[in-house]
Amino acid sequence: MVPRGDSLDVARGGAISARGPASVDYVAATDVGFEIVPSVVRAQLFASRVIGSQALSASCTGMDTRRRANGTFYQSAEAWWADEARAVLITLQRELAHRGGRQYAPSGPWTVTGTVYHVGPAHPPVTTTWRFDAPTSTGGAGLAPTVSDDPLDLLPTDVVAPIRGGLSDVWREHSDRSAAEHLTAIRVVAVDRVLLLEAHRSAPTLHELVSAEWVLTTLDAPISAHEPLRFTCEASNRELSERPSPRPSPQIRP
Repeated sequence: MVPRGDSLDVARGGAISARGPASVDYVAATDVGFEIVPSVVRAQLFASRVIGSQALSASCTGMDTRRRANGTFYQSAEAWWADEARAVLITLQRELAHRGGRQYAPSGPWTVTGTVYHVGPAHPPVTTTWRFDAPTSTGGAGLAPTVSDDPLDLLPTDVVAPIRGGLSDVWREHSDRSAAEHLTAIRVVAVDRVLLLEAHRSAPTLHELVSAEWVLTTLDAPISAHEPLRFTCEASNRELSERPSPRPSPQIRP
């Protein structure tokens, strides 16, 4: 939970992926990270012991409202949760009824499909620190950050290179007392290995956050087994009362 008075921001698309350390644009958000997954889905995942209470890397893409070629609508997102014992990749989807104009309402349960990967014996997670040297008025060696829409561009190229091609997310929380940035990523390599990354940095103000030190934790572990995951669950009363995104994605999927 975020303390009262704090603000949450999620990354907003920017320029193409940068080649070095970068910054991202943010927009205000109510939920971030794995909290985007509907509470009823999170509760079922936890009750069935698919996920635990502590994750090394976990998040969810923003919920998208999409239109199919046949004119029907649905809401969907991708999410992941992983620790040193297992990694879970899921897709969430539910049907939407068009109420006219840009109004939509849930018309079915959440359908969750995905895979649970069991992680075999591995070396413990590795923690390192890294700081980007911002340019100075006297002509420092650092390069000015480039705005990017790829969260991984915030970190050193050699650190994130192995995990590119997977899923990643970044968000920020701040108040008049503190600021923090959180980045998480996962990549499953040929159903053989799982790569996890968690990074965070904090500072007293947003201005100081730009040059704050990143603390990175990574894990490279073999996958010993995997199994499919599928279940449905009805939305809670709170979720049913909330209106989905009023703007469907322009992408039409069959």
